[in-house]
Amino acid sequence: MSYTVNMCKRVCVQELIALFLILLIVVVPCCADEVIRFRVQSPQFSTWVRDYRIISQKMWTVQPGDCIEYDVYLNCCAQGIGGIDIVNSDGTRWRDMPGWNDQNSIPGNPNADISAYAYGKWYHRRLVAPLEAIGKTISRFEIAVDGYYGDYKLLSCQYDNIVITNGGSTVLAVYQDGTPDYIGLDFKRGVETEDLLYGPIRKPNTRIGAFLFYWYDAPYNNANPSLMPYHPYGLVGDPWVGYNNGYYSMLNQYWWEAEFADMRKAGVDIAALICWGDHDSVANYMVPALERSGCGIKIAMFDDTTSECCEWNVDQGRSYYPHEKMPLENPANWVYFYDRKIKPFFQAVPKKYWATHNGASLEEGGRPIIITYTAAWFTGVSSSGTALWQWIKDRFAADFRDANGNGIVPWVIHDNSWFQQGGAGAADGRYAWGAATCWGISYELGGYRVTSIGPGYDDRLIRSPGSYADRYDGRRLISSFNGQQAFVSNLIMLETWNELWEGTSVQRCKDYPKSTGGYFPETYYIDTSRELVESSVGLRELDATFLRTWEIPETFKRGSVISVNVRNDGLLPWIAGNYSLGGRLLDSSTGAVIPGTEKVLATLGQTVLSGDEVSIGFNLPSDWPSTTACLLQLDMVQGSTWFASLGDQPVTKSINLQPSDNIAPSRVSNFLAVAGQKRITLSWRNPSTSDFRSTVIRMSTSGYPSSISSGTLVAHRPAAPNSNDSCIVENLTPGITYYFSAFAQDAVGNVSGSRNASAVPVADTSPPGPVSNFRASFLTMNDVVLTWTNPLDADYRQTVIRYATSGYPTSPTDGFPVCLQNLLPGSTGSFVHEDLIQGRTYYYSAFTCDADSNYSQAAHASITVMLINCSTVKLLPDNVEVELRGCVVTGIYPECGGFYIEQPDRAAGIRVAGSAGGLQVGDVVDVVGTINTYRPDLQTPVERELRGTVTKTGHVSPLEPFMMNCRSVGGEAVLPYVPGVNDPYGPNNIGLLVKIVGRVTQTLGYYLLVDDGSNVRDLEGRIGVLVSCPGYPPTNLTGRTVAVTGVVCGSRPIGWQTNRRFIRIRDWNDLLVLN
Repeated sequence: MSYTVNMCKRVCVQELIALFLILLIVVVPCCADEVIRFRVQSPQFSTWVRDYRIISQKMWTVQPGDCIEYDVYLNCCAQGIGGIDIVNSDGTRWRDMPGWNDQNSIPGNPNADISAYAYGKWYHRRLVAPLEAIGKTISRFEIAVDGYYGDYKLLSCQYDNIVITNGGSTVLAVYQDGTPDYIGLDFKRGVETEDLLYGPIRKPNTRIGAFLFYWYDAPYNNANPSLMPYHPYGLVGDPWVGYNNGYYSMLNQYWWEAEFADMRKAGVDIAALICWGDHDSVANYMVPALERSGCGIKIAMFDDTTSECCEWNVDQGRSYYPHEKMPLENPANWVYFYDRKIKPFFQAVPKKYWATHNGASLEEGGRPIIITYTAAWFTGVSSSGTALWQWIKDRFAADFRDANGNGIVPWVIHDNSWFQQGGAGAADGRYAWGAATCWGISYELGGYRVTSIGPGYDDRLIRSPGSYADRYDGRRLISSFNGQQAFVSNLIMLETWNELWEGTSVQRCKDYPKSTGGYFPETYYIDTSRELVESSVGLRELDATFLRTWEIPETFKRGSVISVNVRNDGLLPWIAGNYSLGGRLLDSSTGAVIPGTEKVLATLGQTVLSGDEVSIGFNLPSDWPSTTACLLQLDMVQGSTWFASLGDQPVTKSINLQPSDNIAPSRVSNFLAVAGQKRITLSWRNPSTSDFRSTVIRMSTSGYPSSISSGTLVAHRPAAPNSNDSCIVENLTPGITYYFSAFAQDAVGNVSGSRNASAVPVADTSPPGPVSNFRASFLTMNDVVLTWTNPLDADYRQTVIRYATSGYPTSPTDGFPVCLQNLLPGSTGSFVHEDLIQGRTYYYSAFTCDADSNYSQAAHASITVMLINCSTVKLLPDNVEVELRGCVVTGIYPECGGFYIEQPDRAAGIRVAGSAGGLQVGDVVDVVGTINTYRPDLQTPVERELRGTVTKTGHVSPLEPFMMNCRSVGGEAVLPYVPGVNDPYGPNNIGLLVKIVGRVTQTLGYYLLVDDGSNVRDLEGRIGVLVSCPGYPPTNLTGRTVAVTGVVCGSRPIGWQTNRRFIRIRDWNDLLVLN
């Protein structure tokens, strides 16, 4: 094993904590009871996404010393989320004002990147009002998403305590609780979907569940990859390290642990296990996995009613298959439900792991959840279904009792089919199986709402012809997890976690495909699910996850020192001195707390931020009773409030208490220190003493630490006896001698003598790697967006971009500055270089550097800013902002939803979408908007078009048409954006006003075919250019010579791969019969 310690980061975190505590006390509370949640989804193709939402119209005249302060929590690691913009009454925006930065020098512009401080944790921002804003009157406050994204990326965050302060006192509360004083849209672009919610940090009593299938036993049974559209690790011939180098099998305890860990990452509280009667796998593998992992997942039963019908058919002398429906009219058949399925399932799962309908304990009224599959396998549902399930509830209450001796009644959630057949009178909840093929299904029964959601469906590998519901790159899951719908649900069920044959899984898979090619990251749906939960239902303020609980031994001796690892998965930081680790002993038979054993075991000596992990050591209380077998329950405590009382899951372990032990383990051996660049690598072998528990390493620069409490802690490494271990100490000062002492500890805290080693780190002269995927592309006709991926080097610090117009800058000081961004290793960066000069080529060089100012080689990108006219604007990708000025209207076609303009020199023309609004041919116009692709059927691209605001600036004589032969009409495509025509000849001229002369070869309703001897043919063999008339043309035109004036338009019939030659005349004056 290896372990990295970042000494510099520890100092920075302590300083940040100190600052945080000052702000916490002086300015505002870190987090109120309610927050604003803002969630935006980007489109498929990368573009600049901007969504600015007004959340207050409170007026304020800015004074010297005013500061904007707020708390923000990012649900995803990305640039351009979590920002705030302020608009003054004169229309100026703070985002555009120089000098508006927060306490960490991050710009106030919403496009800035605060993820290093706010991803997965609350970040208190303090931004001093810029000088330019002093004396101005604020008219509105806005929250914003502003960045360059694609691939349907989900962008979300939470805001709280938005205030203006001066001198440490709040002078204006913008938002602190409840509903914002105003909700409205300022502007947006490039947004696929969005949600803005406000309410509790965590909606009370909302649980997230997922259907978990445990019928796979790789590599032997039910694990054929060829029958699965998507593939997890650990299938046939593919053991995975995440399953302890084992397989995807219900008989592998490590498989259960890994799935439960990923469920927690996805924000799932409840695993609804599909039950076909295999209770041994549950008892022998699933339950020990819950015990070892301490993950907090609770277990519900998903009764796949197919199995009851199959078992009944077997007992009737048939095979295990639902050949005939099982009659519910015969009460003798009810045992297939309860005695063979439900009772043994709940006997196999300890009560402490039962999922309840409201998250409460059994003693506090929580009822264990049973979810049923379809009623289609049975007869007599209407007459006997209600009686069956009431009988099951009565039997259950007689067989299972809580710690107070009260009978437990299950909470039955029926599939919709039980209601449709009139057999759901005993139901407590209602849901519908099949949500994976829909866009979310929600039912409410008696005030209890269940919402079912899913990512898509594909069973075509196991059924013919099968069914298919496209995942749409995650959009189906995102859309079905509607923020408002989720917010009012008691239970949200993911369909499914891992139904591999029907392609409904959200679990970790290697090959979830992108529609644009390639694959999503293996945890894409896990990460998406968690972000959906965080941005709608929310997270708990106080949520502790006990990690690696199998490291807690089962046998303790009096005086034992125990260490547990806990992660803060809540939204609030655990402030040193205010939070503690609590413990109590439970009776192993009843689960009741043994009186007098509830204790605070250790108080935190350091603040633990949201998302961080801490190791807590404690001694067993000396006054705990001398009982050999009991249950140890550990929980975090705030003041006198135990987290479990707020719905969190404590960890419970079976332990034995033994007499005291004062014999220390042997010392470690082979302790070595090897120097590197600003780092030292330590390695050692742990002692073979049987009760060895961990190795503690301390460090000093003045000599070897003499005890386990002297010097600075470098590592506390729980490990097995006689094992090898290592760690790396980072960010050390070159030329200084560092002294290390290693101490071995046993389970009760006895400490061995030390082993010593020292080394002198050298200076870091190695630069980080260069950026990758460095690209320059147009955002607007004068603005270029630069995008790149930063290197993975751990010491990467920042990216510097320079530009020149004569060639690539050769150093970080050559050329002119573009941007300097401090980002995380492996993160993506972006920056908009604005107001570039048309006709020039810009050469960009990107350099990365580390903390020692070692600069990488340059990565290069270049782009030529074109002179914008009707011809060059077509070369830009969709959604780029453009301005075309001084163009002349050449054709107006209301029936086609647009009109055409040309530049005055007649070199090119282009379609403008929308109504001409009183314009006429010859009008001079300016168009400000975006360039896009016209798709008449919403799918097939036929020509480029402008969308935006059209302003008339004058009028001139109508432009003359451009004379050309029939072969030249349409012209060649200009890849990748400009479509051409079939069998093209010459330059592209779609959008241009032209004139042709030729013979009419055929009339087709409103259309003519005209040929001048070019003999051009369409795909159906017809000769001539197709001409669209305002109505039926004159009779007897075939064979006559005509002159045709009109605009060349895009037109692609169904089944064609390119446009046909197509001219649309404006009125009958454009058709002149010459003979």
